[in-house]
Amino acid sequence: MRDTKTWRTDFARELANMESVYGPLKMSFAQFLDTELILTLMNDHLPGQNPELAWAILGGHPFPALGQLPEASQRALALARLRLPDVPGRQR
Repeated sequence: MRDTKTWRTDFARELANMESVYGPLKMSFAQFLDTELILTLMNDHLPGQNPELAWAILGGHPFPALGQLPEASQRALALARLRLPDVPGRQR
């Protein structure tokens, strides 16, 4: 069974502590952390690719750049898929 929540626990606690200083987020902590995970993943493993293509990459759709990635990057993508409760769709 996929664990999509445990990894967020400490981060969500830190964000909650910062709320008194910076004010509330305009989205849930879960949405914020999922978005940050996707953007970090794209930046670190697919630099130069449009982050709006994350839905295709994380959804397992054919994406030519994936075949050229080192094994560590392919593993990072696979792990991120397990951590995200919903793969973002292109409707966003």
